[in-house]
Amino acid sequence: MHKSVAFIGCLFLTTLLLSTSAWAKEYSMRDVAQSSEVTKNKNTYFDAGIGAMLLPFSSYKAGFSVGIEGGETIYHYRHSVLSVGLGIDYYPLSKSGSTTSRQTGSISYNMTGYALPILLKGAYTYKLNDRIDVYGGIGLGMMVSKVDTSISGFASVNEQSGTFAFSIYPGIRVNRLGPGALFAEFNFISSSASYLTTGSANIGGMLFLIGYTIFF
Repeated sequence: MHKSVAFIGCLFLTTLLLSTSAWAKEYSMRDVAQSSEVTKNKNTYFDAGIGAMLLPFSSYKAGFSVGIEGGETIYHYRHSVLSVGLGIDYYPLSKSGSTTSRQTGSISYNMTGYALPILLKGAYTYKLNDRIDVYGGIGLGMMVSKVDTSISGFASVNEQSGTFAFSIYPGIRVNRLGPGALFAEFNFISSSASYLTTGSANIGGMLFLIGYTIFF
């Protein structure tokens, strides 16, 4: 039994090594042919993803999220790609609890709303091979948020906020799946907002998105 498993393992490793060697040789020859050439064509892209706010930075509840982004490749040389774009994400804001004041004592509240980060993004992509890319980027822009807070014994309070937002996002992309590529991305967004019942707090967090990118 152990000999059969060992034989199958050796056969698998040999096949993997031969395949890797053939791929590396092919890719190296392609690099030599293209090493003195910078791609001048700019590729426009659009992507859309769906996922979740996995880890809010404050005591808001986790929930689903969606995001879209459009942009353009501005530099492409060998394995390295630089791109810029505009991204918009959406995720709900939800929180309940109690607060205390001298005038009213302890009161309970329930807050519902949404956050809408609108960010200018810049990303660096490294092409591991023809199929797999890894990338990372930063985003700067505005966090637009709106909440409706129901307070026990009082009328509902509607509040809106627009504050500075910052994000860092690493990801991986699998190419040549239909006309585009499948991607998975973590997006760490930070932005502070101040509301009547909760005070100032970071309404960002860690988003996880899975989506599809189309290049034009």
